[in-house]
Formats: sequence, structure tokens, C-alpha cells
Amino acid sequence: MSSLTGEQQRPVRQTLAALSKDDWYAPPPVVNGRSVDAVMEWNELLEARHTAEMQLDAPATIAPERLHAAVENGVPDALRPQIWLRFSGAERRIRESPNLYAEIQQRISMGGVPGFASAAEQIEKDLRRTDLSSDDSAALDALRRVLAACACFDAKTSYVQGMNFIASGLLHVLPEEGAFWMLVLVVQRWLPDHFIESMSGNNVDCAVLDELVAEQTPKLHAKLAALQAARSHAPPPLPLRLSASILSGEE
Repeated sequence: MSSLTGEQQRPVRQTLAALSKDDWYAPPPVVNGRSVDAVMEWNELLEARHTAEMQLDAPATIAPERLHAAVENGVPDALRPQIWLRFSGAERRIRESPNLYAEIQQRISMGGVPGFASAAEQIEKDLRRTDLSSDDSAALDALRRVLAACACFDAKTSYVQGMNFIASGLLHVLPEEGAFWMLVLVVQRWLPDHFIESMSGNNVDCAVLDELVAEQTPKLHAKLAALQAARSHAPPPLPLRLSASILSGEE
């Protein structure tokens, strides 16, 4: 953490303090998409969430402990798209703006988006970098459309490297419009510090990762340092790429 200022080191220490060895070593939950109990529980949670959203004056109907337990027990594959969209708030955004994604695509196709050319150029460069093994032109077209729409929707942030990996992971699970709104939420609400010029959120993530590797696997850390591949030399989107690999691996 020596390359970070005292102010920048604070969130790193807070993150490390919040982690326990159980967090570091806990195996991922075994997801049984065919479990009748899991499907029934998630269907009840989905219905409760829908009811709460439709009745704004209704009290909260889902105890956090119940939701956490359901997540730890695994998300049924067949319900994963619906669960992601509903509990993230993306489904509500689609309902409130049902034509927005299509309208953005139309504006892009007509060339009616000022200042979009530079973002479009960077998106094209990053498409093949996202998944070098993919020869699926339809998948690449979908990724291009989602990234372009996000850049146009949030002109201030526009397109930032790293979004491509998140969007690709989302598209493994969600339809285009759902992936677009989920990406908007990631960029604007959940990880805003990762998509600004300073990339301060990414720097903190890299520092936390470096500390964990040094403490838990010192030999590996020493080897990486010898190869000049430690945190300070890692490509900026590395933590985002690691997160995105989890998304696409949950199919």
C-alpha cells in the first residue's frame, strides 16, 4: 500500500478489517438448480419483492437474514435472470422506461449522439479483447450495442475500459435490455469510483488484493513482485475482470 496516500489507504484497511479468514477460504455455495426447495423459496422471494415494489406504502416483506440465507444456499439457474433483474432494481427501470433502450439504439444508428465517436472507437478496440475465444458475431454485436447504449445514456462517464468485461458477463445471463440496465446500475450506483478518471475504486481493490495475496500466499506474491506483476504493475481493469469472470461462470 506504500504507493497510496494516507487518505487512500483508509478504505483499504477498512476492507481488510471487515474480512475474516472464513471469508477468504469459504468455498462457493453448491448451486443445485433443480432443488425443489430452492426453487420454491426463490419463487416466494420473487413474489414478495414484486409485491413490495407494487405497493410502495407496504412494509418490507423480506427479512435480510432470509434473503442472505437463500443466496448462500444458491440461486437456481432457471431463475437467475429474473432474480438478478428484480432484486437489482433493473426490472423496475425497464418497467418505468420500457422503450428507452430501443430509442437509444435508434439514435445511435441515425448518428444523432453528439460526442459519441470517440467512445465508439474505443468500444470497437475492446470488443475482441473481451473474449478472444469468441467468434460469435451475434454475441459481439449484442456487446457492442449494450456498451454503446450505456455510453450514450451516461454521457458524463461515457465508456471506460472495464465496462466491456462486466457487460460480457451480464450478457451470459441476461437479455440485452436487462444487461444494459444492470450495467447502468453497476456504473452509476454500485461501483462509481471504478469508472472515473482517477479509478480510485479500482486502486483500492488492487491494494486489497495485493495485501491478501501477500498475507495468504507470500511465495506467490514474491514471485509476482519479482516478475514486476504485483499490484502497482497490474492492468487497471484486473479486479473488474476477476469479478466479471464470476458472472459468466455462473451459468
